[in-house]
Amino acid sequence: MKYLKILVIYVLMIGISSCSNSGNEQNSDNKSIDTLLDVSSDKLNEAYDKAVIIFYSLPSPVETVRLMKRSGATFDESLLNPVANVDKYTTSKALAINLGVFGADLSYANVFEQPQITINYMSASKKMADKLGITNVISDSVMSKFSENLNDRDFIMNMISEIFMNSSAFLKENQRAEISSLIVLGGWFEGLYLSMQLSETSKGDNTELVNIIIDQKLSLEDMISLMEIYKDNSDIKLLLGDLNEIYRIYLLLLQENGEINKSAYKELYQKVTSMRAKMIDNI
Repeated sequence: MKYLKILVIYVLMIGISSCSNSGNEQNSDNKSIDTLLDVSSDKLNEAYDKAVIIFYSLPSPVETVRLMKRSGATFDESLLNPVANVDKYTTSKALAINLGVFGADLSYANVFEQPQITINYMSASKKMADKLGITNVISDSVMSKFSENLNDRDFIMNMISEIFMNSSAFLKENQRAEISSLIVLGGWFEGLYLSMQLSETSKGDNTELVNIIIDQKLSLEDMISLMEIYKDNSDIKLLLGDLNEIYRIYLLLLQENGEINKSAYKELYQKVTSMRAKMIDNI
């Protein structure tokens, strides 16, 4: 479980290193998210700390998938964001969010022992990292070692841990923490989306999985708090609107007697599905 969590951290955090490399982009389409925000070092440190807290408050992808297996569901590749979509992501906003999405999808495939799909998603993540200007974090040699040792969890864990430590160091050194918040958002939201999809298709008792979905209310509060730091950014302001709408639904999810409000749950499912569609469709 620690291995998978480190793997997701790695994919989520490699985009952070893009902050120091993407600052010179001149594409006007990227302007709103690529323009540095006038925030203090304290604010940047606060963003970093919140990002770490948020990630560790999330259920492990292993836990989620094991619950799904326990309920009788099977691996469904159609739930993943297709790797072919990587070619249509050009703005920093889309790249950052979907790098997080790919991180969650990568874990889902890996837990279900889908080695070729796992490799495909790592390769796609490398391509996205390259688009963000990260040329050394996922190098060709790293990819080779990843492929050759895919079944050696201890080796992979050590390799990913080292890369994560090097990548995370960029966060406090750069002034682009708003990009990292989008990567965290993408990974967290994809986990919520997969959980809701799996809860709907489960053939057995999905109580534990539904409970994980309900518990995401606390993570959502932290996510909104993190994004609020950058609410002056037009891209993040739009996303905050959707997140606040989801939070409104969460407030209706549990009734006073502890029972789930089925109408609210259906509304939550529809809103999460709709927002996720926008996120992977180049928003």
